[in-house]
Amino acid sequence: IMSVASILKDPVIASMCEQVTLMRQFPSALLAFSVWLEKMRGAHSKWKPYLDLLPESSSVPLYWTLDELM
Repeated sequence: IMSVASILKDPVIASMCEQVTLMRQFPSALLAFSVWLEKMRGAHSKWKPYLDLLPESSSVPLYWTLDELM
């Protein structure tokens, strides 16, 4: 399972969190960064089979117009 605790074991993410301490205050941003990083690792990522199932883009209701919400 990809969680904040598990991704902090990644040396790249751990190093980034040491340099950008604000990142630890926003776990959702940290997880999003981790997904992006794993996507960039491509075939070298243990998450590749899962990431290949995700859509290329998605929409968040926070940014929908009133018409889209209706």
